[in-house]
Amino acid sequence: MKKSFLPICFKYSLPLFITVLIFAGCITIVIPPMHTTSDLYERNMAQLKEKHPIVFIEITGDEVLKMNNPDIYLFSNWCSGVCYYLKHLTPETKGNVMYISGNYDIPFIVKNFKALDTVYILSNSAYGSIESEKILKFTSEITNTECTITGVPQKFVRNDSTGYYTRQMLN
Repeated sequence: MKKSFLPICFKYSLPLFITVLIFAGCITIVIPPMHTTSDLYERNMAQLKEKHPIVFIEITGDEVLKMNNPDIYLFSNWCSGVCYYLKHLTPETKGNVMYISGNYDIPFIVKNFKALDTVYILSNSAYGSIESEKILKFTSEITNTECTITGVPQKFVRNDSTGYYTRQMLN
């Protein structure tokens, strides 16, 4: 008498399939947008004036230096590490940090970074539309040194004796 392979297959694969579904349901996946050289200003500039749960403010390094904020977190939403960190940030853990975006992907920021109430965006009119160049110019301004790092995230702490910022290592 021949045994059918199909019932044996279902007997062992169905519990495995259900187990995988249960674990997959416990995972939050955020897929960051594709990285482009553009700061997305042309596509999203009109949304700066719209009402959102997050206030968006264009800013330059000179303006940041005048504000005397103790900590800065420079980010771009295409970085998976940034997405994970900011998605899991809470109002209690965000502290007195100034969050500055390198691009204008306002819809993504509003949808995914709910703990933020204010996001500053590196000014397109001051720095141009190429995001990596914006980051270089901005970090050079706030650190008063020539910077070569275009990646994100970057964290800065204000040095009260000089009035400029120092780049910090991220854990």
